Amino acid sequence: MTFSTAGPVNCDAPTNFALGQINDTTASVYWEKVDNATNYELNYRRKGTIQSFIMFCFSNSDTIKDLVAGTYYEWKVKVVCPDGSGPFKYGQDFNTTGDMVCY
Repeated sequence: MTFSTAGPVNCDAPTNFALGQINDTTASVYWEKVDNATNYELNYRRKGTIQSFIMFCFSNSDTIKDLVAGTYYEWKVKVVCPDGSGPFKYGQDFNTTGDMVCY
């Protein structure tokens, strides 16, 4: 008797990024759904900084919350599949509305 198993399913990189509504403290982000995706890892940070924040998304869109008004952000997404994950791809940078508050 012979058994054969399928090789690992590779994850494609996400594509077709889009921005939705952006206000002082939130930004809606979207990308094209990827077949075989278990979930997506979304990383975002203030542009030019080192510290990033991670979100795990179970659909191809989400709303980033608790942002700072009047601030530029960058974001990237990678696809997580049952047998691993694909590469990160960057979406378009965005700027929250409102005046930046200095602390």
